[in-house]
Amino acid sequence: MLYNYNYGKLSSIGYLTYAPKNIQVEGTWYIPATEEQLINQGYLPIIDTPYPSEEGNYSASWEIQDGQIVKVWTLIPDTRTPAEKREAAYETKLCVVFPENSNDLITIDDGVKLVYEYSCENTEKAAEIVTYLKAQITEQKAIIREEYPDEE
Repeated sequence: MLYNYNYGKLSSIGYLTYAPKNIQVEGTWYIPATEEQLINQGYLPIIDTPYPSEEGNYSASWEIQDGQIVKVWTLIPDTRTPAEKREAAYETKLCVVFPENSNDLITIDDGVKLVYEYSCENTEKAAEIVTYLKAQITEQKAIIREEYPDEE
C-alpha cells in the first residue's frame, strides 16, 4: 500500500497512522486522494517538527494541536553522574589528535589502548608516540573533567 505522509490519524495512545495515497469513497476510488477527501475521512495534516537544536536527548511523540498532528519533542533528563558522563566522553568523544600533526582524531579510550600497545615496543619512536599520546590524553581528560566536574 502507498501512503500519504502528509496526513494521518492519531490513536488514543498516540500511535500515528499515515493516510493511504488512494482512497475509496462510496464505491469510487480516488487516485490520488485529494486533501479535502482525506480530511472528510478523518485524516489530519501532519507537522513533522525538526529535532531540537538545544543540547540534550529528546523523545518524540505526536499530539493533536489546532486540527493538526504535530511532532512534539520532550527532553529526557540525563540522570548519569558526572563520573559516568566523563566515562562516556572518554569512550565516544573524538578529541585526541593521532598521529601527530594530522587531522585524524581518536577517542581517549583508543588513545589509552595505543599507549599500552606502543609501551610494549622497545623503540625510540614508540617511546616518542607514548609521550605524545599521554600528553594529549591528559589535556583532553582535563577538558572533559571541566565539562563534567564532580558535584560539590
